[in-house]
Amino acid sequence: TGVVVRRWGRAEGLPGDRVYEVEPGPTGKLWVGTDSGLALMWPDQDVIVPWNTSPLAAGEPAYAVLDLGSAVLIGGESGVTALGDLPRRYRDVLAVPGPVLALHRDGRALWAVTPSDAWRLERGQLQRFELPVEALSAAVGGGSLWVGSERGLHRFDAGLGRFVAGPAVGPVRRIEGDGAVVWAVAGGRILAIDGAGGQRDYLQVRLPTDLAVSPRGVWVATARGPQLLDPYSGEVREIEGLDEGIERLAVGPEGEVVAWLEGGGLVRLPTGLPVVGGPPTWSLGVASDLHIDASGRTWILGDRGAGVIPAR
Repeated sequence: TGVVVRRWGRAEGLPGDRVYEVEPGPTGKLWVGTDSGLALMWPDQDVIVPWNTSPLAAGEPAYAVLDLGSAVLIGGESGVTALGDLPRRYRDVLAVPGPVLALHRDGRALWAVTPSDAWRLERGQLQRFELPVEALSAAVGGGSLWVGSERGLHRFDAGLGRFVAGPAVGPVRRIEGDGAVVWAVAGGRILAIDGAGGQRDYLQVRLPTDLAVSPRGVWVATARGPQLLDPYSGEVREIEGLDEGIERLAVGPEGEVVAWLEGGGLVRLPTGLPVVGGPPTWSLGVASDLHIDASGRTWILGDRGAGVIPAR
C-alpha cells in the first residue's frame, strides 16, 4: 500500500514506551504524555525533548499526603507538591528534595522525611537533620518523630537535636502514630512503643503488611484478609467474608476503614463493599500509601501516581 508506519518510544527518546496522550503543540510540534513523563516532539525532524514535570506528574511515584485544611501536600519522587492555598509559613517545604516518603505535623512543626534526611519546618525556618539509617517510613507519636528502617526504629531527640536509636525490633517498614504510642509492623509482628521506649508485642497477628488505628481497635492487613486487634486484651478477631490479601489500610475521621486489595480495588471494612468514584488502583501501580484526610477524601498513592476519591 506504500504506507510507512513509524514508531516512537523510549529508544527514540520518549520518556517511556507507553503513550497515554498526544496533543498539538507549537507549529510542527506535538506534546506527548507517557507513563514516565512528558515530552515535546518534532516528528518531522526526529527531535524529542523530555519536559520537566511537577512532583505530582502522572507516572511519578507518590508516597505521602498531609491535609493542612486550606491545602494538601503530596510527597513524591521529585519532592513536595501543594494542592490548594498553601499558607505562607509552610511554603519552604516545597524546597525539600525528593523522594519525600512521609509528611507529618508535630505541634507547630511540619516534618518531611526522605530516605537520608528529616526536614523540619518551624516558625518559617527549614532545618535538615541527617538520618543515621535509610528511612522506609515515619510517624509522629509519643511526643517525637519516629523513623522506621531495616535496622529498626529511631526517634528525634529534641534536646540533643538529632535522631537516637529506639528499641531493637528488627526491620520496620510501616509505622503509625496514635497519641502517646507508635504502632509498628516489625519482623512479622505488631508492636506498640511508648515515648519512653517501652514496647508491647502482639504476636497473635499473622504476618502483617500494614496497620491502621481506629476507635474499634487496630486494623491489620495480611495476605489472607484483615484482622482487628484489641490493643488492651491482645485478642485478634478475624473479619469474615473477605479473605483476599490487603496492600494498605486507612482510617477516616469518623472511624471508617478502607482497604486496598492486592488484586486491585478498594473496599470498606468490615462489610467488604467496594469503594467507587476514583481511579482504578491498577492505574497507580504498586501501593505506596492509602490515606483518608480530615475532609473525608480518600487518597490513593502508588508508584505511578496519586488519585483521590471525594468525600461521600
